[in-house]
Amino acid sequence: MNAIKLYNSVNNSFKKKLIFHVGTGAGFYSEINGMLCAMLYCYVHKIKFILYADDATFAGGGWSELFMPFCSQNHDKLNHKCNVKSRYGEKKEPFYCLKRKLLKVRNGVDYLTDDIFGKACLGSYSQEITYALWNDFGIDGDINKEFVKLRDVALRYNSKTFAQIKEKIKGIHLPAHYCSIQLRGGDKSFEVSNRMDVNCVIDKIKRMEIKIDNIFIFTDEFSYIEEIREKCPEWNIYTLTKESEHGYYNVDFQKLSWVKKRREMIKLFAMVEICIHSDLHFGCEVACVNDYIKNIKIPEKYIAIWTEDDAGLKAEFVSQLNSQFN
Repeated sequence: MNAIKLYNSVNNSFKKKLIFHVGTGAGFYSEINGMLCAMLYCYVHKIKFILYADDATFAGGGWSELFMPFCSQNHDKLNHKCNVKSRYGEKKEPFYCLKRKLLKVRNGVDYLTDDIFGKACLGSYSQEITYALWNDFGIDGDINKEFVKLRDVALRYNSKTFAQIKEKIKGIHLPAHYCSIQLRGGDKSFEVSNRMDVNCVIDKIKRMEIKIDNIFIFTDEFSYIEEIREKCPEWNIYTLTKESEHGYYNVDFQKLSWVKKRREMIKLFAMVEICIHSDLHFGCEVACVNDYIKNIKIPEKYIAIWTEDDAGLKAEFVSQLNSQFN
């Protein structure tokens, strides 16, 4: 039995049901990490996971634009406005609550995204720490670390996406053995008080006395690549980042046409796959995409080189997340 059939044989056996809305406006891996956490949370609590992705901001018409279907999907358009994650400090109006009840009743479900999001999908801010055991998928630990094992179920590229990713990777002629590094710029400046210090990152790596011949740089900020080239001329550098790229801003991405969005998504997937398959990965731990990569890599092939302590994560940002679901 393949992974999708195995997942559904269990998922479809649960009587309680959840419609989970993915692609509501956050960055792709923020959305996906939350979705995978919710899938695992639903397994632990015996809730059938149902997906709503018709308006996903990273796709142009639904889940199947990029991936293979993997579970039951709901297509009720009321999800667009009434099945969303709460905003910090937002008050729920009576009419909004009434429409949520209507959505649940007419689809025969018990929960919507907001009902479980704070418990399942906020990492260290979660209200409930849950231990998961699911032998079929090798899951044997905390939801916040084990969720990514469900990628083999949920994140199977469709044939078109897979072919485009392969072509993208082929174009940079990676050697058989290489390291990778992920450096986040752009709108992360809203969450951390310091721009990433590339000199600090390079110093950390060199103090480890790790010999690097070939390295793939996964970044949204080309100036990081220029700095590394200057500081480490002995490294053979590979990248998919263009000279014109000066940081990823999610608000700008959401304004793109689907054609341009798809092009960017293919590049993102290619960079992630390159890092997953590298001999050694150096990760920037203030980025959701790196949470995903980190939990896939075996521990000895992953090294954190930029953490929240390095970045000076703003206390008020942490406070907002922590109180949002209290």
